Amino acid sequence: MCVPIYIPIGQHIGFFVALLTNSLLLYLIKTRAGNSFERYRVMMICFSVYSIFYATVETLTLPVLHIQGSGILFYVNSILKENVKWGVVIITLYCGSFAFCISTLATHFIYRYIAVCRSTKLYYFDGYKLYLWFLPPLVMFSAWATAIQFIYVPNPETRDFFRNMTREVYEENIDQIAYVGPVYYTWENGKRQFRLPDLLGGLFICNIIGLSFTTCIICAYKTYKKLNDFSTQMSNRTRALNKQLF
Repeated sequence: MCVPIYIPIGQHIGFFVALLTNSLLLYLIKTRAGNSFERYRVMMICFSVYSIFYATVETLTLPVLHIQGSGILFYVNSILKENVKWGVVIITLYCGSFAFCISTLATHFIYRYIAVCRSTKLYYFDGYKLYLWFLPPLVMFSAWATAIQFIYVPNPETRDFFRNMTREVYEENIDQIAYVGPVYYTWENGKRQFRLPDLLGGLFICNIIGLSFTTCIICAYKTYKKLNDFSTQMSNRTRALNKQLF
């Protein structure tokens, strides 16, 4: 059994939808977002442009994920599938791009929190300082991509672990396709042997995800609470605008 045809079709449809919606958003930001958006306008433009880039990278990857026991296979199903060198590069870029995406989303929530709850601190986003807020997402991107490159690239152990599955399930030769993936433990002589680098890499990646989403949740809760606290002095127009952006 190969990868069902509807999966790459869905992925390509997703790319065109992302391209269309983000292009529309950029047009609306340019034509409709007035001075009331100020700094946030720049952040929306950057996020929208990045979303188009992310969708493009995903289309060049067409990732397929398969969980088998203690291992997770993540392989390229695009035109780069049998180009192991560049296939691994594109899938590493894709994984790092996901880290950049969720951490940039967290940055948006931080901005919304400061704008609503700590408006006197908005000077943190003035001038060049605004662009400094994109450094943490870049660090997350680099850290995730580095972890993939140093820990999860193809090696003899993971090839042997996934060999039969890829042949039986996907009709692929593991030696000829670009993939990354951890194997957290194997069995040797009836004993479980943990693979420490793979475990630490997984923990590191989970921390990036957890930190980003925890930031979103905390900032969202505090912002929501503030916007619905009518004892706070805030004009109806400002409250309505911040609710829309929130």
